[in-house]
Amino acid sequence: MTMTSRRDILKTIPVAGLAAIVPAAAATVTETDETRDAELLRLETEFIGALHWWDQATDATAAVELEYEAGRATFARLLGVEGAEAKRAEAASALADQIRDTRPKTTVGLMSKLRVFERWNFEDDEIAPVIMADAKAIEGNQG
Repeated sequence: MTMTSRRDILKTIPVAGLAAIVPAAAATVTETDETRDAELLRLETEFIGALHWWDQATDATAAVELEYEAGRATFARLLGVEGAEAKRAEAASALADQIRDTRPKTTVGLMSKLRVFERWNFEDDEIAPVIMADAKAIEGNQG
């Protein structure tokens, strides 16, 4: 039994056929609050994944630091895991900033942003104006 990947299956469909399928499928999806704020919800999911990824790097760094102190790890290895941890922290920070700057269209998107604000270390004076602007935009979209 051979496994066929989705990519291989898509390669067998002519491009013209895909063009006909995708718009038709998109037209059958009804618009909901979740679909209107899909980009923000996707960013929140990526952000949560980045936090987990960063936590794993932090744990790895702590383990290598203990090994280094015990003389079982080299300084180069310690620098390597610290560098990896810094890159992961930077990725999480960039996603948090992107979420902060993305305007939600519905209360579902606003709640998504609030969950990110709760997990990230934004200053209160930085969050309040964003939330107010978002709430006004949502109110304007519904009126």
